[in-house]
Amino acid sequence: MAARTGFALCCGLLCASAPAGATETWNCTIHVSPSFGGTETSPGHVQIEIEGSDLLWVTPNFTVMGKEYPGTTQHRPIIVNNEVGLVSVFGIATTAVPKVTVNGRPSAAMSAIVKSTMPNPRVEAYATVLDKQNGTLRVGVVGTTEVREIDIGECTQGASPTPPVPSK
Repeated sequence: MAARTGFALCCGLLCASAPAGATETWNCTIHVSPSFGGTETSPGHVQIEIEGSDLLWVTPNFTVMGKEYPGTTQHRPIIVNNEVGLVSVFGIATTAVPKVTVNGRPSAAMSAIVKSTMPNPRVEAYATVLDKQNGTLRVGVVGTTEVREIDIGECTQGASPTPPVPSK
């Protein structure tokens, strides 16, 4: 399953953010959005950990084009977190060619995959939104060259029966 790097379209946020106390965990079944080349028959799993103003997006091992890759943990800043939902957004404006690391080591294969799908220059905002009332998850990108949903999913709150292995 493709590495998860993206986030859902998020506009006009007017709500206040409440800081989270202890770590909050959500276990999610996700599908790469059809607009990003995914199908309903290719589900993946991620664990979302909320630690203060930091969202940890933890993926288990995954396969891309028949090659196995180790799981990863991505840190994403949270801008809204309350009893209704969570919004995490980060942005990028660069002409640099992306270099991808997997568990702290450069990965030429993953860098080539990422480079082939990204515009240059890259001016984009990535958003992750989680509706805590019903567990709906959306991940997407808004950029100067595209607006696209990347992942869609359903999440449940609580500890995973088999937690992903990657460390923070």
